[in-house]
Amino acid sequence: MTVTPAESPVSHVPPNSLNRQRADAGRQGFFGFKKAQTMPKQGAAATVSTPTAAEPPNILFGSELAERAEYERRQIPSVVTRCIEEVELRDPDMDITAVTSVLKQYFRKLPTPLLTYDIYDRVLETNSLTSDSEKCDHLQNVFNQLPRQHKDCLEFLMFHLSRVASRESENLMTPRNLAVVFAPTIMRDTSIEREMTDTHTKTLAVQFIIENSHSIFS
Repeated sequence: MTVTPAESPVSHVPPNSLNRQRADAGRQGFFGFKKAQTMPKQGAAATVSTPTAAEPPNILFGSELAERAEYERRQIPSVVTRCIEEVELRDPDMDITAVTSVLKQYFRKLPTPLLTYDIYDRVLETNSLTSDSEKCDHLQNVFNQLPRQHKDCLEFLMFHLSRVASRESENLMTPRNLAVVFAPTIMRDTSIEREMTDTHTKTLAVQFIIENSHSIFS
């Protein structure tokens, strides 16, 4: 399905899809995650992870997000929008593990993470700030440094996770649970050692983004 994206900066999906998501706000399905191993194996030599060379944009998994979006002539790669649409439009009693696994795999295989290496430390700095307003202002400034496609995709994903968390009484997916699942897939450092030591701080930062997405991206 080829759709020309809306020109408005806040419309990150085709207009019909966005309208359908808003109209069906009460129909979000379960977010049926299965836990996967996200921690790298320890080893004396395994202190630095060399980023994998990017695939050409006509290859979905392993190509750069911005190049893939430009290749598809979309603001956000269709694999992201289609997976999220499928999650939100399916009935709660249907198993959507396969859909969510594809979404996580796509983010894990990005050569440049959704939250890029350049802003990794600045995102973690959020945890050292005192007030929520300070944290939101800080993250707004940090996210403005992202490439446009990364920022658009991040906003789309965070609003989706916020909607999932709003149904936690049905799906048991709290902001904390969602952050545990998604933090390792959307942000990482080139150091494997930091991948292990930063697990908790990454989770806290991503949890805050999910819980405050409307303030951060307003």
